[in-house]
Amino acid sequence: PLTGHVFLSCESDTRSLAETIAAFLVESGENVWMDDMINEHEETIDNYRTHIHVAGFHFSIADAVEDAKAIICFPTPSYQASKASRKELCYAERKGKKIIPIMTMPDWQPDSWLGLT
Repeated sequence: PLTGHVFLSCESDTRSLAETIAAFLVESGENVWMDDMINEHEETIDNYRTHIHVAGFHFSIADAVEDAKAIICFPTPSYQASKASRKELCYAERKGKKIIPIMTMPDWQPDSWLGLT
């Protein structure tokens, strides 16, 4: 398993920035993890092509959170509305992980569950 990596948690509206930060971290010698690192494969079932996530998708994310030395998140309204992002960040908080928010919208402040983390 990945040990001591930086876990980047984002939604599609900040993915480009997250990928830029991930590249910088890798160039600096850090290991990084993003959800697109979970293997996907195509499978044909009854002549329908579909993308199937590997078994244990949520377990893979949980493992990645547990093995992370820090979580970098990108709070935005879409991040706050995402159930998956909420699960990731709340789990990281329960596990005592260092959470580093990168605020990309200066006039927006998180509230609800995201305002508490």
